[in-house]
Amino acid sequence: RLGNKKGSLLVWALYGKTAEVKSDEHLEMTIRTAQTLLDQNKNEESFVVYQRFMNQFNADKCDSKELCVELQAKSRLYISNWIKKYKSSPSPLLLQAIEVYAKSNLNDIEMLNWSGHIAKHLEFNAQAAQNYHLASEQSFLILKRNKFTETNLDKKQVNNIFEGALLAEIECAEDSNSDQKKQQAYDHYLKLNPKGEKAAE
Repeated sequence: RLGNKKGSLLVWALYGKTAEVKSDEHLEMTIRTAQTLLDQNKNEESFVVYQRFMNQFNADKCDSKELCVELQAKSRLYISNWIKKYKSSPSPLLLQAIEVYAKSNLNDIEMLNWSGHIAKHLEFNAQAAQNYHLASEQSFLILKRNKFTETNLDKKQVNNIFEGALLAEIECAEDSNSDQKKQQAYDHYLKLNPKGEKAAE
């Protein structure tokens, strides 16, 4: 039965309707449903369920701290799986899903950076510049606080994201053909990285 994803969806739906389900259990069923729908290539349905999960997860306090950590990990794994599956041909829906996750997980600079990558791939240059802007801002704060346990990354990895996001913000702003966006990106670079390689240009 575990391998029967369609059957699993029916079981979870029926269980959720007929049983007295705790908030934690309901969240668990919701993220599992989102993942199963994604595995079945029902991406739009999956996104709707995932968005509902994130709204509920942010609004409700988990009864179990251990389960809360597990659900947090599953919410990230869902996005990672979607990226791996469609990395070479991402959709605007994937970008939306990453941004839903990133909005609630600003310390996850890897996913913030991915939101920039995907927007850039889709040629949403202004949005990509904005996402890279946020990735560099959050990376800067982590470097400033010197607390890398927040990210599961070491200092070098955080610094690479920081510098890469700053440069990518400039590139996307230039591709947007907006003088305002370009100036904002240049000013942002000088503010956060005045001794960087682009500062003298």
